[in-house]
Amino acid sequence: MKRSYLHLLVDMILLLGAVGLILTGLLLAFVLPAGSHQDSVWSLSRHEWGDIHFWIAMGIIAAALLHVTLNWGWVCSVIAKLLRATNTKPTLRRKLWTGITSVIVLVILVGGFLYTANISKVHVASGRDGGGHGTGAGHQEQNQQDVFTDEF
Repeated sequence: MKRSYLHLLVDMILLLGAVGLILTGLLLAFVLPAGSHQDSVWSLSRHEWGDIHFWIAMGIIAAALLHVTLNWGWVCSVIAKLLRATNTKPTLRRKLWTGITSVIVLVILVGGFLYTANISKVHVASGRDGGGHGTGAGHQEQNQQDVFTDEF
């Protein structure tokens, strides 16, 4: 396959993925909003549409990585120009260092996000009725009464 056709194919996959992500996101936000437990669209529940939304996003990430890989020489040249290098030709050494640096930055960003999300996680206990729907005023009063009675 010619390189230009491969570029076109990857770009079309990205476009279709973006449209799919937008459509499933709108469906989840407005047609099947949170709390629509028994509702479904085309025999798929909110949870199943959420799974489709997630896997479309994973496909977009894979296609985006392929897109960047196909254009890696250009990426390296632009970075060299931004760093005001005298020679902006994408040599093998420059491609490797740019790639290694990019992977390290990506790992730090993703790892830092997951780490801070994990240490910031809060467990929300459900009320006595087992409903577990938020912490409204009734739940807060009940929790305060539980604390008061547990102390004595």
